[in-house]
Amino acid sequence: MTTTLATPQVLASLRGVTYDPTDLTQVLALEAASDAARSYCGQTFDLVEGDVVRLDGTGTDALLLPQLPVTEVAAVATLSLVTVDGVTSEVETALETTDWYPLGAAGILYRRDGACWPLGYANVQVTYSHGYVLPDQEGTNLPADLQLVVAQMAARIHASPDGRSAESETVGSYSVTYGGGGGSDTVTILPLELTVLGKYRQRRLA
Repeated sequence: MTTTLATPQVLASLRGVTYDPTDLTQVLALEAASDAARSYCGQTFDLVEGDVVRLDGTGTDALLLPQLPVTEVAAVATLSLVTVDGVTSEVETALETTDWYPLGAAGILYRRDGACWPLGYANVQVTYSHGYVLPDQEGTNLPADLQLVVAQMAARIHASPDGRSAESETVGSYSVTYGGGGGSDTVTILPLELTVLGKYRQRRLA
């Protein structure tokens, strides 16, 4: 079951109806809308602590962490292959916290003192925490505009015939196609919604 980015109560309020906990179609609509938002943004949004990722070294002083917002970087290490007596093994070299800059808003990890991340494939290992406390959890800090966009998308999905599930996606003017029951319908992420989601979309290094 997908952890949704808006609650059924918010969806019911947006639709102008009384919240009905037995209405499972609202949950399916929220799951589909949340999946579409995650797909477009390239973000999970879920709070993950101590996530360990291997990233490609850029050969520059900047390294982009994939999931935002970054709440903590616990450890950074470079990885290299060393061959001794014909046996190749991976060597991990931990970096000191003084070897890299604190993260900026874009989730970029910078090397200090003119150093660069070694160029290579999956040769930098980062342990970090990222994401938001989601709406159904105590202390949620998921941005309100993101919750509203997901609820709006879910309301349109909910209005489609029952039992439809996501079949395909097209990127551009972003849309998700729903099908089932002998028909099909397309729920499009509207331009204003794309503007909001664009604030949370996965960054790219120039």
